[in-house]
Order: sequence, then C-alpha cells, then structure tokens
Amino acid sequence: MKSGAGADPFADEDEESGSEVELEDPIETETQRERQDDESKQLPYLYARDNVKDDRSQTPMFIQEDTEDELGKLQRDLEDMLSDDRVYKTDVVEAALLAGIQNPDETAAILRDWGYDY
Repeated sequence: MKSGAGADPFADEDEESGSEVELEDPIETETQRERQDDESKQLPYLYARDNVKDDRSQTPMFIQEDTEDELGKLQRDLEDMLSDDRVYKTDVVEAALLAGIQNPDETAAILRDWGYDY
C-alpha cells in the first residue's frame, strides 16, 4: 500500500496546505446561533440589528410634501430629545406610524382634517 493510505479518505483537506480541515459540529453551530439569537432578543432593536433594514419589509409610501417637511423636522427634534445625532429616518417613520396606530383618536382627527367624516 502507498504511504499515508491509513489517512481518512473522506476528510476535507485544505487545498493549499494539503492539511485536513476540521469541520464544525452542526449541533454546536446551531447552539451558537440559538445563543446569539437569544442575546439579540435581549437587546433593544437599535443594537440587535446589523443595519436599519434588518427585520423590516419594504412598503412603498406616498406622502404629501408638507408631511415630508414635518418628518425632517421631527427627525431633528428627536435627535435633540434623544441626544443622538444618528436617528435614522426609517426609524422615525416607523415610530411615527406606530404612534398613530397606538393613538387612533389622534389619527382619526388628522383624517377628519383631510375631509373624512365630513
């Protein structure tokens, strides 16, 4: 028999060095992922995500020019209130949307101003 014939013929080898590559244990890898997921669930959304688009679906939204202006002002005001100059517009839009969802009377008042329930 050739020398080295006793080596594991099914072992992965590093192509450059010819040395065996140790494969990750799938059970350990899954446990690590679960641990990371648990840790990220404990963090506030701002810190648990990798970027502003994480865990969000893209929803097209058409808004009036005055609303766009008010949104920019709100973003600046929130940056001042939160002492953070990196409050993302995407976060501001979603937070304002949630505020409207959580306060339907205020949302209805705006819709009445627009002519609903006229």
